Amino acid sequence: DPGSSQEELKSAPRQMKTSGQTIYPTFTAKLGTDVTLLGFDLTVNAALGKNEQGYTAANAGYFFALQERPGQLRFGLDEESPSAEISSWSELSWDYLTNPSMLDFWEYPILFNYNFDDVKWANSSCDVASVFWQKPTLILISALEMLNE
Repeated sequence: DPGSSQEELKSAPRQMKTSGQTIYPTFTAKLGTDVTLLGFDLTVNAALGKNEQGYTAANAGYFFALQERPGQLRFGLDEESPSAEISSWSELSWDYLTNPSMLDFWEYPILFNYNFDDVKWANSSCDVASVFWQKPTLILISALEMLNE
């Protein structure tokens, strides 16, 4: 509702418009090798989705996107334990292959029977690379979480 507090909106469900405008930083600065500062041409109120009447449910403000570069390949498996039954190769974790309680030696051939998106375990070197390929991570953080009024 208009006039809702910033704290109330932090816990309210929000949906990002996929057709929304992408705004790129107007300046960047690096501090060493592991810190990058980004500046955007936005006011704090605009980023938060606040106007003269306060916050509105219709305007969720902006989201900051942190994304790995899609062109940099990374291979591995998830670190979290898998669900009871995986439904895609991206759900496969190291526990599934190395934890004796998760995988009995005699049940190991079950893994060879999985076939997701026409990729079968150990069918070829291309299939093995597809199983271990990690998709780039994308995290969206609402400006409400990052900025204070």
